[in-house]
Amino acid sequence: MHTAGMDKSTFSPLYEAVRAKLRELRRTARLSQRQLAVRLGRERSFVARIELGERRVDLVEFHWICGACGQSEVLAVAELVKSFAKLEGPSRGEAQKSASRVADSAGRRGGAAGSLPDYGGGSQEVRVRRRARRSHARED
Repeated sequence: MHTAGMDKSTFSPLYEAVRAKLRELRRTARLSQRQLAVRLGRERSFVARIELGERRVDLVEFHWICGACGQSEVLAVAELVKSFAKLEGPSRGEAQKSASRVADSAGRRGGAAGSLPDYGGGSQEVRVRRRARRSHARED
């Protein structure tokens, strides 16, 4: 079990589970790396580097990737927490039970793709948002 010291996680079994979940989301949506990259307004190598573990994904990017794949990020995170509990052993049993409750709750509320907000999925919108963030950052 990992302690609060937190070793580098990029090549840990837990982060491998994150990378596997991202690949699964993309494949379930029947998207190639290139198609997902277009939906995200990024280059194909962005998706490839994530899936290879050469680039980390933050929570906001995870949210965007789930949306681009038409999947619920709540359900994806709940499934990840369950897999983390299996990887870390029985001492994480409570986390697994909690994740199961969240996944069940998300399923009952229609937490699948149908309940996601429509982000347009177009790369133009993504580029506009990115430019707005950059100009806002320059003002700070």
